Parts: sequence; structure tokens; C-alpha cells
Amino acid sequence: MGIFNKREMYKNKKDNNFLRIKIAAFRAGISDSNMRQGSAVINADEEWSFNEFIKIIIQKYCPKVADKGATWILVYQDKSLAVFNSGSGNINIINDKLINISMKELIGNDNAPQIFLYYIGEKAIEESTKTMIGI
Repeated sequence: MGIFNKREMYKNKKDNNFLRIKIAAFRAGISDSNMRQGSAVINADEEWSFNEFIKIIIQKYCPKVADKGATWILVYQDKSLAVFNSGSGNINIINDKLINISMKELIGNDNAPQIFLYYIGEKAIEESTKTMIGI
């Protein structure tokens, strides 16, 4: 069984105001042949901020982990955009310009957006962020 144990869909009368986004989760540091993946499709409201989107991912899709939680890296179009902890709910968005950007602005004209989550264990968010941006 993958990381995502259920498929959650958001429904609204205005279906055209939603972006269909596929998210796939991987455990980082495992060779490709042994990598287990979980995936789900989210109908994201185009007006959600990127920060709200991450909070929904944490709440609905990331497994609950005791005490320290689990640290994840969110990647879109081969760019690391955020590091977050699914236990504490701490979020570090790499580029400050992305904090309040709407999902519609983030996704743009991408007809089949895919967002990837990489589980990196219980590492501190600050440490992971510094490693990602090369500080």
C-alpha cells in the first residue's frame, strides 16, 4: 500500500474553478528500483494560496507520524518549492514570492500538473532548506 491510503476529492458547484493536480509521494534516498510511490489526485481551488494548498496536503494526504513528525520536500517542475513537517505543521516556502501566490498562478497553463513529495525523515526543516538552496 502506498503512502496515500485514500483518495479525497473536493467538490463545488463551480467545477471549472478547480485545478486537477496529481500528487505523487516518494521516500527519498531509496534506489529507483525499490522506491515505493503513493499518489492521489486533488481538485484544488484555483484561488487557494500555495500555503493553503500545502496545509491541505498535510491534513488530508500525509500520514500522521508520532512526536517529531515527518519532513517532506515539495517539488514542482523540477524545482523545490517548500519543505514542511506533517507532524508540527511547520512550513518553509523557499521563495517568499510563492507564499500568497494562487494555485492558478503557480500552475499557469500546465494542463497536467504533477507535484512530487519526497519524504526525508525527521530532519529539521531549517537544515533541509539550507541543503536544498546550497547555504
